Amino acid sequence: MVTTNISSPRLVLSLLAFAWLLASSTPGYAQTSLQSIGVPSFTRALPVENGWIDTSNGGLHLAETNPKAVAPRACVSADLSSEAPAEALILNSYPPPRDSEAAARSLSPRSGLPGRSAESHRRKWLALTIAQHGAAMFDAWSTRRDISTGYYHEVNPSLRPFAGNTSFYAAIQVGPLVFDYLGRRMMTSQHGWLKRTWWIPQALSAAMSIRSGAHNLIVR
Repeated sequence: MVTTNISSPRLVLSLLAFAWLLASSTPGYAQTSLQSIGVPSFTRALPVENGWIDTSNGGLHLAETNPKAVAPRACVSADLSSEAPAEALILNSYPPPRDSEAAARSLSPRSGLPGRSAESHRRKWLALTIAQHGAAMFDAWSTRRDISTGYYHEVNPSLRPFAGNTSFYAAIQVGPLVFDYLGRRMMTSQHGWLKRTWWIPQALSAAMSIRSGAHNLIVR
């Protein structure tokens, strides 16, 4: 039997080299779907405008890469936890249209009031306008009726030149027209106290005309 002696340094070097080869070797792994590039083969895509939705994770993929071209209003709503079909996904890319009721509640550009309040104020202004001019006509008729008797005369110096003829009916409407304009300006004013008291000039003018007409009927 023949025996061969191996020196200790050579044995140590051989073991170290073998250990280094084992440590430096890297096992190979197959490429998974997370490491792959592109659309996975098992993906169920739901086509939408300018892109598609990955139904496996709910991701929205847009074909447009320009950030300025992507509409920020796109909103995807889906229940991904349940086993709902892909057709149950809802894409809402546009805001709901404004109906007539919402438009009526919009702010009026001139008055700064809600649409319904502005319309209500306008109707009240028209009602006071009709009442004021009607009261002025009543005052003019009762005044002309008293003057025709020869015992009375017009005490208002601005209306006295017109008291002798029918132009008195037109002249007496100048004052109510001024109060109509004043009330309208107060209604659209930016000052809160003027906006709240816009009806006072027309109401006072109508009340004064009715009082004058009633006085003309009483004194006769």
